[in-house]
Amino acid sequence: MSGTPDYLQAVLALAFVLGLLLVAAAALSRWRGRLPGLAADGRIGIVESRSLDQRNRLVLIRWDRCEHLLLVGQASAQLIGSMPAEPPAVAAEPAVTTAAPAAEP
Repeated sequence: MSGTPDYLQAVLALAFVLGLLLVAAAALSRWRGRLPGLAADGRIGIVESRSLDQRNRLVLIRWDRCEHLLLVGQASAQLIGSMPAEPPAVAAEPAVTTAAPAAEP
C-alpha cells in the first residue's frame, strides 16, 4: 500500500466523486434548453402539482393548447377535467418616447 492512510484515501475519493457530481449538475442546468429531450418548451408540461394525501396528487398538465387536471394515485390516474389553456402572458415592451428639444431663449 502507499503511505497514505486508508481513511484519508476514502475521504479524497469521496470528495472527488462529489466534485464530479457537482460539475455534472452545473452542466445539465446550463445546457438544459439546448439538449434534445431536456427542453422546457415542448408540447407537454406539468403546470402545477398538489399533494392531497400520501397516496394521491392533483396534477395540472398542459398539452398543446389544452390543460388537463389529473388525479394520480399509486396504481391509477383519472382525468378530472379539461379546458383550453390560457395563452402565455407576453411582457409588454416599454413605450419609447421622444422628447422635443427645449427651445433656447
